[in-house]
Amino acid sequence: METPVYDFTQLQDPRDKRLATEHQLLHEFCSKTDKIRYETEGKRMPPEKYLIHYHVKSIVGIEEETRAPVFGEHHIIEISLPKAFPIEGARIYARTDIWHPNIKWSGRYKGRVCGNMESFGKMYTLDLLVRRIGQILQYKNYHADKEISPYPEDFEVADWVIEYAEPSGIFDKAKGLAVDASPLVSLKKEEGTEGEEDFFQEKPRRFSPRESGRKLIVLSPPKMNEKKEEKGPNISIKKK
Repeated sequence: METPVYDFTQLQDPRDKRLATEHQLLHEFCSKTDKIRYETEGKRMPPEKYLIHYHVKSIVGIEEETRAPVFGEHHIIEISLPKAFPIEGARIYARTDIWHPNIKWSGRYKGRVCGNMESFGKMYTLDLLVRRIGQILQYKNYHADKEISPYPEDFEVADWVIEYAEPSGIFDKAKGLAVDASPLVSLKKEEGTEGEEDFFQEKPRRFSPRESGRKLIVLSPPKMNEKKEEKGPNISIKKK
């Protein structure tokens, strides 16, 4: 994947500057792992839509008679950044089947990922979101209690988790058991606690430059004029 390089002096729209920063942070993160890669969708630069490929063990369904899990190791998640980003959070859908209480399994909104993500964009960046979705797929992080908000996205899967999976020892967050316990990032220094907090119980927090090892740029988006013609910013691409 080619490294994205932007001329920020040519980006007039503050939203474009924010999107360019997100693109660079995501690329930096994916360059440190062989478990996650990304594609951009559409010709717009900086991108508004990504396909994230996860090469981790997760559950893609269950056997109808035995209720035993069926495993897969390649999963695709679509992340779209809306016009009102970062005021409005990302829209996240699984393009491949994922059996998880926080991902809609069937129906009109099949594939919708729910993970207490309302503060994305205001409190943390795209690379951290991609990391946390990976932890959801690995079952390091999930919420299946139908009595506690944020409620599970899919009640059928939530019941399976409580009634079958946890008693069978397939995974159990309270006991530290995951479907895939391997680290998402191979570099040990990158696998700290800052990416491992409970995504469904703890509110996301702002990462300071000292904690993240990078400068975090937070820009408020301008009021968008839907009738205004979008002009692509000037960018250049260089190979590593």
